[in-house]
Amino acid sequence: MLMVIRSMKYFLICLALCLTVSGQPFTLRPAGPATAGGGKSRVVVLENPAVVDQFRVNDQLLAGNFNRALLTLTNQTATADAWRQFVTPRDVVAIHVTTTGGQVLSTHRALVNAIASGLQAASVPARNIIVWDKFGDDLQAAGYTAGSGPYRCQSVIPGAGFAGDKFYFNDIAGQLIWGDHDFRGKKLSDLLQADDLTVSGTQPLIPNLSPEVNGTATVSGSTPADPPQVSNRSYYAALLTRRVTKIINVPVMSSDERIGLAGCVSSLSFASVDNTRRFLNAHEASAEAIAEIFASDLIQPKTVLHIMDGTLAQYAGGPYFVPNYCAQPGLLYLSRDPVAIDTLALERIEAWRKAKAIDPVGQDATHLPQAVHLNLGTTDKSRMEIINLR
Repeated sequence: MLMVIRSMKYFLICLALCLTVSGQPFTLRPAGPATAGGGKSRVVVLENPAVVDQFRVNDQLLAGNFNRALLTLTNQTATADAWRQFVTPRDVVAIHVTTTGGQVLSTHRALVNAIASGLQAASVPARNIIVWDKFGDDLQAAGYTAGSGPYRCQSVIPGAGFAGDKFYFNDIAGQLIWGDHDFRGKKLSDLLQADDLTVSGTQPLIPNLSPEVNGTATVSGSTPADPPQVSNRSYYAALLTRRVTKIINVPVMSSDERIGLAGCVSSLSFASVDNTRRFLNAHEASAEAIAEIFASDLIQPKTVLHIMDGTLAQYAGGPYFVPNYCAQPGLLYLSRDPVAIDTLALERIEAWRKAKAIDPVGQDATHLPQAVHLNLGTTDKSRMEIINLR
């Protein structure tokens, strides 16, 4: 039964149901530049395949590689001094991890533990370090539970939820499901456990979702069929609107067959708001939305460092773990510029796909040019200072 519930959750998340409605235009204040003083975006790329073997990671080597890359990025000789370039002892730091890929293809805990230890060395108390992702069951499956490291773990769904007064508006409306702020109804597991509901194929599985969303599994019973619930608002996670003063973004290096790349920009955008299924496609309007969500005052100014975990890299079939299309390069990318990291990661993913005769996916990563347009970073390698480490 748990497998059915989990499979349906992923199915619902992956499917974009979009309706076009009229509304007030969304106004956006341009984000600040990702490169200080108009200079080049510094990106440290560390590649050490020895850190992983048969999908098993050498935690100690991974942590050492990360600290070496951090010192190179910041031109420091001590880890505490390096972190002081990003945080102060008064900050509440939210470390965003990506856990969609399960225990194997999620942000590695050894990397997060190294980050948390460095923050503590810079005098940030453990109580002020929060590791978070959108879905609580994904966090737990990846091993992020109480006592897993020197930090607190926090999910958005279920968990802290969303702030009712902070939202992103877009003319594209999406059909709501359980977990979205404005959804009114029972969650899937409650429906499946109800005594008066039986699998029959006659009614939608969730009464207020269309059959196209529900797929072939349906239920019948006494639950009334409600009209579809749609919204053109995406509420921001309450976690980001309250105490958090700094964000460290630690996504996994992965393709996404819907939007090209599940990288720094898209992973943080999608984790930070609800009602995102409407943007899971390569349309220009969706690309604009992904970049605009990131450019919010709640995300862009607070996000001080991006660390892409490419220890394992999913170059096809992502963002989920597919062993046949998962490389083990032992890569780390560090930068203040999320777009630069995404650009370099996508270039590598395309090379792997070409070697395996898989069609390119970069043309679907249209949110990256939109991010450049909003001054979130650069896709131009001539505007990057790329430092390669081994």
